[in-house]
Order: sequence, then C-alpha cells, then structure tokens
Amino acid sequence: MNTELSTRISRRTWIKSSIIGLGLPPLTTGSPTLAQFDEIALKIGIVTDAHYADKGTVGNRHYQDSVLKMNAAVDVFNEHKLDFAVFMGDLIDGHASTGADLKTMSIIEAPFSRFKGERHYVLGNHDLLKLEKDQFVEHCGAKKPYYSFDQQEYHFVILDACFNPDNSDYKAGNFNWTESYVSKEELAWLEADLRQTSYPTVIFAHQRLDDENSRYGVKNAPVVRNILQQSQVVMAVLQGHNHIWDYRAISGIHYFSLLALVEGAGLENNAYSTLSLHKDRHIVLHGEGSNSPFRHLISVDPISQRLTSWSEIKSETISP
Repeated sequence: MNTELSTRISRRTWIKSSIIGLGLPPLTTGSPTLAQFDEIALKIGIVTDAHYADKGTVGNRHYQDSVLKMNAAVDVFNEHKLDFAVFMGDLIDGHASTGADLKTMSIIEAPFSRFKGERHYVLGNHDLLKLEKDQFVEHCGAKKPYYSFDQQEYHFVILDACFNPDNSDYKAGNFNWTESYVSKEELAWLEADLRQTSYPTVIFAHQRLDDENSRYGVKNAPVVRNILQQSQVVMAVLQGHNHIWDYRAISGIHYFSLLALVEGAGLENNAYSTLSLHKDRHIVLHGEGSNSPFRHLISVDPISQRLTSWSEIKSETISP
C-alpha cells in the first residue's frame, strides 16, 4: 500500500456537473464552461501505445488498426492547429528484427509525421525489443532519449525510464519489461533541470511514475517523485504503458495514465488526448475519440503555480 497521500479516480466515478474547489458555478449540459478561464497559451496532442505490427489481432489489441486511428487523431490535431504533439511510447510492437522493426516504424510514423507542428517522442519498452535507443531516435527524428524544452512560459520534460536495474540502457531486448528504472545519470539531470526553471512543468513518460508496486511502474519511482515534489514546479505527469485510463494525486502532483491506441477495433475505439494550457495556469486534459468519453479539468493557482484542485467531468458538459 502506498503510504503517500494518494487519490484514485476510476471512470465509474465521473462527476457530471460540478467543478471541485474552483469557486466556479456548476456546469450544466451545453454550457460554455471554458469561458471561466483565461485564453489558451498552448494546445498539445497526445497519443500513446500504438503497438503497430503487421500481424493479426491478439485479444483486444488490433495492431493493424493503429494506422487508421493515428491518421484520425492527427486529422483532429491539424484541424485544431495544435502547437505540438507527443507520442508517449510503444510506437511499434516489436519482436521481428532490426530491419523489420525500422520498416514497421516507418509505416506508423507516416501518419504521425503528417502533423503540421513539432513532434516529440517518449521511448517505450516495445520500441527497444530489436532496436537500440540511438536507432529509434535517429529514425523518428527525435531529439534525444530524454530532454526538456520551454514553450509559452511552460516547461516540458520528455522522460526515459527504459533502463535496467544496473543503469544500463534497454536495447535489443536485453531487459525484463517489468523492471523499469530512471538511471542515476538521468535523475541527476532531472533534478538540475527542474531547479533551473520557474515555469509550471508537465512531464511526459511511458512507464508509470505513480505506482512502483505495479509491473507497469518505474521501480525507483519514489526517487523520481521526490525530485518532482521538491522542485515545486511540476503540475502534472502524463503516462502510458498500462493501456487504461487512471488517475492519482500524490503530494499535489496529478498523474494521468492514458488509454492505448492499439486497444479495440476500428475508429469507434480510437483513443487520444489533447491538453490545453491556459495563460492563467489552468490546464485542461481532454480525453478524445469515442473510446475516451470524458475530460479532466485541473486548477493551478496562478500565483504559486501549484495545483490546488481538480475535477473530472463527462465530455458532453464541455463545449470544444
């Protein structure tokens, strides 16, 4: 049992018509709810866990449908002129060979590369079953396995948790996927990086940072969380890997696990997200696609830049 202050909210506990702790009027169906917030500074598209592969369906994983779904997500991102997009790991399912996996990457990368803004990539364990990190980064045109950047007075961190217990890189399948770590070198970099910024910060990760006891969790997640908490600038963590919607609040930081693109057949089971960052430091996470029928609303104190409250609202109560 996690002894830290932790709150979990499932899809079954949606709050249909109220915003908790914001001092705002209740929402009603059809109301222009986002008018209470300042103008949007940034709009971000998020997709995770495509697991594209040229093979048949296994269980609920419809590998070949990920191309169709990615195209639909990118159409929405381009239509709304999002500022940048993040893919949060497991672009491919892997298991073939280095050459085959690079070819597979090209197929699923083609629709994602249609996005008209800047693209960022988080490494996933499946991406490294036959590849090394440098091969993935070079093929996708990604910057590095982990890095940070600023945009519109927000700070963003692309995190890499694909390390073995001995701090060696995941590469060509030399790992147990249930043993995920952030390396000592990256931890030192992360602490220094967050120390030098005063901007509100969003972290993008593949493996979960909120549950080290799960096989989907980063095993040294408590160390990572301590760095995030001590920085006093981190607002939220977006993560994939688990293939489900989940939420936890730990010590004032909000951890959102996002649905996998690969799960379910066809566009009726598409899953992607958009993140709106407002100039008054409110952030709104939209679960988009027919498989993501809700939106999260997070309030950030505009003076301290710390999270003060959150709510979860069914999508029909918020106009796009």
